[in-house]
Amino acid sequence: MMNEEDRLKAIAIYALYIVAVVTAVPYFLGVILAYVFKGSAGPEMDTHFEHQIGLFWRVVISGIINGALISIGVFLTATVVLAIIGIPMIIVGGLGLLWTWVMGLTRSIRGIGKIQSGEPYPIPAGWSL
Repeated sequence: MMNEEDRLKAIAIYALYIVAVVTAVPYFLGVILAYVFKGSAGPEMDTHFEHQIGLFWRVVISGIINGALISIGVFLTATVVLAIIGIPMIIVGGLGLLWTWVMGLTRSIRGIGKIQSGEPYPIPAGWSL
């Protein structure tokens, strides 16, 4: 059985993650709260906090990798001769960031739905939706 207070905590973190699609700052507050609340809730709610922590780290890793691809691509494109390499890097990095944005939003909305249904969050493997 899910405690109402724990449910509200997890929903608040998912809401922060949804707001974070506009600005990344709420992700940091959300993951700090997830680390604080994890372990103090029941096993069903802990799956949500674990998911929120994992989602944060996936977003950070993806942001670093795709941001680097875009940055290097822009640099290479500026040297005209290497634009043939730089432009695809920019495209791949941009698509990677778009995928990360969709993944974060989808998983957060799905998490709220699971809480409303009283279900634990099944920990997804990898980077899928």
